[in-house]
Amino acid sequence: MKTNENISLTRPVFSQRLQNTKKLLVLIVVAILLYMSTFVLTSSVFSPRALFSLLKIASFLGIVAAGQMFTFLIGGIDMSVGNVITFTGIIGSVLFAYGMPLISVLLITLLLGCLIGAVNGFFISIIRIHPMVMTLAMGSILKGMSLIITRGVTKSGNNQSLMDFANKNIGYGLTGSVLLWVVIGIAVTLILHCLLFGRNMYLLGSNPEVAHLSGVHVVQVKMFVYMICSTLAAVTGIMVLGYTRTTALAAGDRYLLPGVAAVLLGGVSPLGGKGGYGGVAVGVFILIALENLLMVFRMTSADKEILEGVILLIFIIAYNIQFSAKHHRLQKV
Repeated sequence: MKTNENISLTRPVFSQRLQNTKKLLVLIVVAILLYMSTFVLTSSVFSPRALFSLLKIASFLGIVAAGQMFTFLIGGIDMSVGNVITFTGIIGSVLFAYGMPLISVLLITLLLGCLIGAVNGFFISIIRIHPMVMTLAMGSILKGMSLIITRGVTKSGNNQSLMDFANKNIGYGLTGSVLLWVVIGIAVTLILHCLLFGRNMYLLGSNPEVAHLSGVHVVQVKMFVYMICSTLAAVTGIMVLGYTRTTALAAGDRYLLPGVAAVLLGGVSPLGGKGGYGGVAVGVFILIALENLLMVFRMTSADKEILEGVILLIFIIAYNIQFSAKHHRLQKV
């Protein structure tokens, strides 16, 4: 009897995992087709150097998308990540200009990112302000502070070791930024699937009431999620500073909507409780490969932003339809 019960409980889990694997494989095929089509259209030859060059650009979006994924898993969102990237990049640039060593700058900027996330998490989980409203407000505050510090002038303070790490070719075009992305990706995957904190995020995103009744510290989980998200945005800010060697007021803007798009494209539900970083990483690669393809057709940045908006809209409509259908089925039951 117990064996039959165990089999019946295992079947839905196995079916869900099989479905997720199929979706991931489809995403991988799309990513490969998009990437290879660039070589076909330009009559160029594939090389590992070209692949790693694309991965270097993807690494920055991949890191910030990892943090955004955490907020989606608990049914939230962080609209301040772009401004966190800009602000921490500016702070890092100013500190480097004063001759501060790399380790000190890294510690200060990462702690700053963590603090920003803690403030977001506090107002979202304890004061109960909606995540979008709170993080938009935080983004506006950071944008204003960035403008005060820079006075609208691009900051160019940098560190040679940081620039080498972000840009220097280790071999076949591989850079430190790509290796960092791989390390963060592995760490994120382990958190999601091997730690209690990861399981609590999925439970909280699936059903907050059940999570609370199950003994999950909801406030604590939300606080940590937004702290991780902003800290990863700060990491991106420093890496972008090393890559571009300067920090402008709009440096982080190009990572906000693409980060959200990559998370949705990777199969993470905006309603929470569903998704993983494997799909998000492939989603990041698809967006960067698509951007690379658009460059072949000489499309402008405006065209690119329109396309990103359309992608976001399509996925939001799809999830709304899926949610409505699920709610309708539950009402019938």
